[in-house]
Parts: sequence; C-alpha cells; structure tokens
Amino acid sequence: MCDKDDNTKWPATIEDYYIELIYEESKSGIQTSTLDRKTWMKIANQLAIKFGKHFTADQLKAKWNRLRRSTREFKALIETTGFGWDSETNTVT
Repeated sequence: MCDKDDNTKWPATIEDYYIELIYEESKSGIQTSTLDRKTWMKIANQLAIKFGKHFTADQLKAKWNRLRRSTREFKALIETTGFGWDSETNTVT
C-alpha cells in the first residue's frame, strides 16, 4: 500500500489511538510478536466505536507490520553516523 492510501485510511488521530490500544494489550503480557485474532477484533471494535471506521483483523495486522517496518527504518537512520533525533522538535538532526 502506498503512503498516500495509508494516510487516508489512517489519519494521525486513529493511528495514535491504534498504537495506544496495542500498547495496552502489550502490558497484559503478549507472548509472541503479534496478537491473536480475538485481540485484533477487540481493537477493531474499539476503533469502530471511537471513530466509526471499520477495519478487519488483516488490515490491522498489515498496519502493525507497516509500523514495525517504519520503526526499523527510522532506527537505522538514527544509527547512521551523523544523524540524530531531537525529541523536542521532532526533527532529524
């Protein structure tokens, strides 16, 4: 999926809430690198209630994988000599 489509389907407010939901689930002791179908559907229901947008478990998993890939790419950028991150301004230095 291209970034434009992702930004359309996942505005920042929905993405932020989605990440919060996954974080809350992780505090209950996830034993694997992903969630089970029941938990994905729980998250889908919470997103539907809050935003009126409906996602399938597969869409949620795909988004999770895109976020993980972006995080790895960002980490690699920061680890590259000469690059850093200013958390106050949210910019690369």
